[in-house]
Amino acid sequence: MQQQVQNVPIGLVLIATSFLASPTVSAQSIALTERADFDLVRGMPDGHFHLANDIDFGPDAFEPIGSVDAPFTGVLDGRRHSLSNLYIEGLCDPGPITFQNLGEFTGEENRGLFAVTDGATILDLELRDVRVSGYLMVGSFVGRAQRTHIERCAATGVVLGNEQVGGLVGYLGDGHVFQCWTDVEVDFCPLPEPVHLGKWTGGLIGHAHPFRLPGRGPDSEGDGSIILHSYTLGSTRGRQVVGGVIGNLHGSTADHCFAIGNVEATQGFSGGFAGYLQVEPGIGKNPEPVPTVATHCHAHGMVTAVENPAFLGGPVDGQAGTTTNGGFIGYIEGGLDPASGLPLQDIARSAARGDCETLEQTAGLTMPTGGFVGFTETETLVRRSFANGSLSALAHQSAGGFVGWGEGLIVDSTAHGDVIANNRCGGFGGQIAGTQGGVGDGPPGPFDGAFERCASYGDSRAISADFQDVGGVAGFAGYLFAFVRIEDCEAHGSAETLDGWGGGFVGHMAAATIERCASFGPVRSNGNHCGGFGARTRLADGTEIRDCYSHSTVIANGASSIGGFLGSAMATAMIERCYSKGLVISNAGNVGGFVGSANSLLTFADCYWDRESSGQEGPPEPGRTPATTEEMQQKATYSGWDFLSTWGIREGKSYPFLFAR
Repeated sequence: MQQQVQNVPIGLVLIATSFLASPTVSAQSIALTERADFDLVRGMPDGHFHLANDIDFGPDAFEPIGSVDAPFTGVLDGRRHSLSNLYIEGLCDPGPITFQNLGEFTGEENRGLFAVTDGATILDLELRDVRVSGYLMVGSFVGRAQRTHIERCAATGVVLGNEQVGGLVGYLGDGHVFQCWTDVEVDFCPLPEPVHLGKWTGGLIGHAHPFRLPGRGPDSEGDGSIILHSYTLGSTRGRQVVGGVIGNLHGSTADHCFAIGNVEATQGFSGGFAGYLQVEPGIGKNPEPVPTVATHCHAHGMVTAVENPAFLGGPVDGQAGTTTNGGFIGYIEGGLDPASGLPLQDIARSAARGDCETLEQTAGLTMPTGGFVGFTETETLVRRSFANGSLSALAHQSAGGFVGWGEGLIVDSTAHGDVIANNRCGGFGGQIAGTQGGVGDGPPGPFDGAFERCASYGDSRAISADFQDVGGVAGFAGYLFAFVRIEDCEAHGSAETLDGWGGGFVGHMAAATIERCASFGPVRSNGNHCGGFGARTRLADGTEIRDCYSHSTVIANGASSIGGFLGSAMATAMIERCYSKGLVISNAGNVGGFVGSANSLLTFADCYWDRESSGQEGPPEPGRTPATTEEMQQKATYSGWDFLSTWGIREGKSYPFLFAR
C-alpha cells in the first residue's frame, strides 16, 4: 500500500493508509460465471463474491441489487474481468419526461449495478457499455454508496439522471474511490416546464459527502469521502452543480485526479473538475468540521454554461439570478476551522487547461466566469494553481482569466488565457471583493478579498458600449465598502475597451490596497478614464497604491482623462512611490504622463514619470515629478524609496524593479 500512495501529499498519507488499504477478500468467496449468478449476490447481501470470467449482461434490463433497508455490505472482486451491456431501465431512456409520468420518474432512485451499498468493497472490475437511467442517485456501479470502498474499477457507456448522478457513483458518503476511471457520457433528463429539479452531476461522482446522520451514534461520525488517483474521459452535462470529475465535493478529499472530457451546464455552477466545493462545519453530535480538499488535480475539457431563461426565475442554492462557472471549479464555499483559524478547504497545485464559455440566452444577470474558478466566497484559499484556457462571457460581467468574482484569498497562481466579456473583466480576476467592513461586517480577515504573488499573461477585452472596467489583473478591485488587497502581482497582457475605464493592471478601484505590483501590457480604448496601471477610483474612498509601476503603453483615441499611470479619480486615493514610463497617446484633453485628470481626491508622494518615453512633458506637480530617461535609471532620482529591501535598479541601464517579483 505504501507504493500506491507514495505521491499523496504528506497531510493525506495517514488518511490514505488508514482508509484505502484493500480489504481482505474471504477465502470462501463465491464464483460468478453468468448473469443468473447475480441472484446469489442479491440474496446474500453480506457475501463475498468474485468473477470467474467476463460476463455479458445483455440485452434485458437488470434490476439493481440492494435497497436502503437491505444494502449490499459484502465484497465483489472482479479479478480483472468485465461485465458488459448492463442495462438499468428508466423513464428518461428514451424519455421525454412529461407531467403525466413526472411522479413516477422522481421515484426512480438509487440506480446502478448496486442500488445501495453500505460498508461494501468492489475491486478490479470493469463495466463495459453500460446504459443506466434514473432520477436520483444514479451511477454505473452504485447509485448510493455509503462507507463503500471501490478500487481499480472502470466504466464505459452512458449514465442518465437528474440529481446526484455520476459515471461511477451517484452519491458517495464516507466512501473511498482509488485508481478508478470512466469513459462515460453522463447526461441529465430535461423535465417539463416549469419544473427544474436536479443538480450534482459528475463524470465520476455526482456528490461526494461525509455520511453524517445526527443522533445515530458513532457509526455516523462522517469523516468525508476520499477520491485518489482517478480520472474521467467522457463528457458531462447537467442542469447545475456539474463537474468533469465530481459534481459537488462536500467535506471530502480529491487528490491526483483529472478530467479530459467537456462539461456543460444549463444553469451554471459548473467546472471542468468540480461544479461546487462545499465545506462541512459539523452538525448534531458531530461538531468537528470536515475539510474539503482538491490537490494535484487538473481539468482539460471545455466548460460551457448555457444560460436558459426558463431556469432563471427562482433561486439556485439561495442565489437568485446568479450562477458561476470555472475551468476547474464553479463555486467555492467559505468557512474557517474554529480551532486553527484556517480555511476548511484546500485547493492547491491544480490546473484548468481547457477553455471556458458562457453562452447568451438572457442578458442582464451576473454570471461570474473564471478560467480556474467562477466564484470564491470569503474565508477561502486557493494556492499554487494555474489556468491556461481562454474565456468568453459575451453577455455577462465579472470574467477573469483565473477567477470571475473572488472574495477569498488566492496566492501563487497564474492565468495564461485571453478573456473577452461584456464588461468588468481582467486577465486574472473579473472582480475582487472582500469583507464589506463599511456596512458592519468588520475588517477583512487574512483569507478575505486578496491576491498575493499572482500573475496574468493573457489579453483582456470588453465589448460593451457602456462603462467597462477592464484590467490586466483585475477589472474591478473592491465593491462599495468591500476592502480588498493585491500584493506582489504582475499583469503582462493587454487591456482593451470600447468605451473607457481600462487599466494595464486594474480598471476600477474602490477601497483597494495595492502594493508592489506592476503592469507591462498595452492599454487600448476609444473611451475616457484609462491609465497604464489603473483606470480610476470610484464608489468607495480609501484606495492606496504603494511601490508599483507601469511600463504599459496607453492609446486612447478621442478620449480624455488618460494617464501613464492613472486615468482619473472619483473617490479618494493615495499613491506613493510609483512610476510610469509607457507611451501615452490621446487626441483629447486631460492627458498626462502620470495621471490624466488629477483633483483634490488624489494624494501623491514620491511618484515619477518618464517625460521622454511617455511623450508627455508636463510640469512637476505636488508628489509627482517628470524626469528624463537617463534620470529615471538613476537611484538618486527616487527620493524616499527603499532600495535595500523593496526596489532594485541597475544604474544607468534599467528602470527600478521590485525585488518581490
